[in-house]
Amino acid sequence: MRFTTRDRDQDQSENNCASYYQGAWWYRNCHTSNLNGQYLSGGHASYADGVEWSSWTGWQYSLRFTEMKIRPKKP
Repeated sequence: MRFTTRDRDQDQSENNCASYYQGAWWYRNCHTSNLNGQYLSGGHASYADGVEWSSWTGWQYSLRFTEMKIRPKKP
């Protein structure tokens, strides 16, 4: 997927996922993970707008730390 931000809606949802969920990500319709969401310091009452990985922690727990590693593509 293309990277979606608040000012550049490139997802397949009728809403702008980045704006709706307070983050930017490679959204499709919208997300199961949102590692660029708001830092909400652990458990929170709002829905899916923190640093989320739903299959791991659910929609109402904002991760306190994430790390993305990028390496060159092999020839």
